Amino acid sequence: MMNKLEQRIKNKDYRVREKVARFLGRRKSIKGACKLLVRLLSDKESLVRSAALISLRRIGNKKYSFMVLPLLNDRDEVVRVDAVECVAWLGGKKALKYLINHLNDKSGLVRRYIGGSIGDLGDKTHIKYLETRLINERSGLAKVGLLEGLYLLGQKDRILELIRLLKSKNYRVRCATASTLTSMANRKNKNLIIDALLKALENETTIGGKERLEDALNYLQKRYKADKFFAC
Repeated sequence: MMNKLEQRIKNKDYRVREKVARFLGRRKSIKGACKLLVRLLSDKESLVRSAALISLRRIGNKKYSFMVLPLLNDRDEVVRVDAVECVAWLGGKKALKYLINHLNDKSGLVRRYIGGSIGDLGDKTHIKYLETRLINERSGLAKVGLLEGLYLLGQKDRILELIRLLKSKNYRVRCATASTLTSMANRKNKNLIIDALLKALENETTIGGKERLEDALNYLQKRYKADKFFAC
């Protein structure tokens, strides 16, 4: 099998290489899978690099965490996001200094994921740093991640600031906020989050935004075995 995979990652069609990358993530037992995925990290196609990062994260072999670091500087925004998630997952607390160093990324989307990861991996010593970044942050997307990070570090009232971002004029910020609130939901705050999402759904004007909010509410309904929140 390895010989076939070796040949396929050299295929001129990027879709074949991407398929191999995703396949390897589903077959964790294949010997040498991580080494092939590391080779695909330098593929010229961003979709292939992203697929390789996702599969490396899925396999979870932490010794490859430092091989992912160069992709924090990738030219493609989505690849950098996948790199943040992969570095955080594989590197754990050791990844913090690298993530902090990249909180100046030009993309608000990337900064969003870094902020959330710092909150997930960090401790109270990182609160002041995230607070300062939040004060100076202009991107709504990045604010979502910074607020999430501060919430994860113990500032539970930050959830109210997140809820206010559901009223953002930017469609992407509203969707990102809905997703983040959904991931933050627990038995103590679920009613607050559900009420906020329902109100946001009433005011949402875009089809994509409505679908994102409905998906979030359906997920919370199943998770907490609640009655339907809205009519289909």
